[in-house]
Amino acid sequence: MYEGERPHTSGNRKLGEFKIVGIERAKKGEPKIEVTFELDANGILSVGARDKKTGARADCRIEGACKGIDPAEIARMVREAETFANEDVEYRKQLELKTELEGLAYDVQDRHEGKGKEGAEAPGAAKARECLEWLEDLKTLGKPGVGRALERWLQEMRQLDGR
Repeated sequence: MYEGERPHTSGNRKLGEFKIVGIERAKKGEPKIEVTFELDANGILSVGARDKKTGARADCRIEGACKGIDPAEIARMVREAETFANEDVEYRKQLELKTELEGLAYDVQDRHEGKGKEGAEAPGAAKARECLEWLEDLKTLGKPGVGRALERWLQEMRQLDGR
């Protein structure tokens, strides 16, 4: 759990953490995770997440959630957000491309699965798997060249998908 204005966690303040395991992969636009936030009179923030399909859940309790941030810390965070505004725009753009690409690659993989000749993997499924492996290895968004690579992969997946 983070608070702040930056689009990635490294530029925000960590409040707490929890891990939910047993989540099933869902297609883009079909969220299956229910998240709840409860703030009590003592400033304790309770956050819960539950996978609606599997029932897997996790919770986190953050004490002093309403204490606020020191004014100097707020000023520093605002300065950083202003300084890195252009990089943050590029990060958001690449994140949207990555999300679209991942959904499309899973669609292509599902559509081409089992369509190979005599038990061989279909070329479309193989290319989608290669793309998903590349995405899994992709560690940093916002860097030069990453956007172009994402766009190339998107073009290739769109061709395989017939879009």
